[in-house]
Amino acid sequence: MGKGGYGLTYQEVYEMENLTIEAKAIYGMLCSYAGSKAMAYPSVDFICDKLKISRTRFYKHMNLLVGAGVVKKEQRKNENQSFSGNVYVLVPNLQNIQMPCTENEYAGNASTGNEETNINTFNINTLKSKTEYREVMEAFNAICVSYPKVKSLSEARKKAIRARLRTYSIDDLRKAFEAMERSEFLRGNNGSDWSANFDWVMKDRNLAKVLDGNYKNKEDKNYEQDTENRRPASDYYKQFLRDGTGN
Repeated sequence: MGKGGYGLTYQEVYEMENLTIEAKAIYGMLCSYAGSKAMAYPSVDFICDKLKISRTRFYKHMNLLVGAGVVKKEQRKNENQSFSGNVYVLVPNLQNIQMPCTENEYAGNASTGNEETNINTFNINTLKSKTEYREVMEAFNAICVSYPKVKSLSEARKKAIRARLRTYSIDDLRKAFEAMERSEFLRGNNGSDWSANFDWVMKDRNLAKVLDGNYKNKEDKNYEQDTENRRPASDYYKQFLRDGTGN
């Protein structure tokens, strides 16, 4: 067997229970032909020939990938602006995480299925390590000792963590957890039986409000307001001289 191209695949796609084995095979093949922009455009006939499936079977399982947000189909146009085929963009699970595919200028995307591909260079910076999930979970458990501990990372929780890390850093999340731990309201001192938890703070709107200081204790807010109203002694001295009362 001669040397050919290869590509990285996103592990969680293979863990998705709503995808069939055929859908995962199509996904793996697209990844092997994707370039640095996580795009591939082998023809339908080429894919069907290599996977030994019918066009009907291909479309059935490709629709599962599209519905799950793993693949996005776009139309490719030639120089005359006429339709020349589909471009498959790899976007795992609607999270807009750059697909860990490969740097390959000639990844065999032509409709003829050119198999003379370059040896791919892995772009390690695009990989989303599973250690990030555990780091966020452990930070919450270590800081938010007044709240129920997070004991497992469901797919929904992983999805929420990925989404928040698109906007915030892990340090931002730690600051939010510290604010939660200080907040009497979020800990349950609010006149009701409700208290916050990990799933609550990992929602985008709630995380933003915590970081904005919306749940600070009353005494903390009063202290900050009092601090803002204080003026340095030098300001009073300058005003004293301006008013001419110091002559």
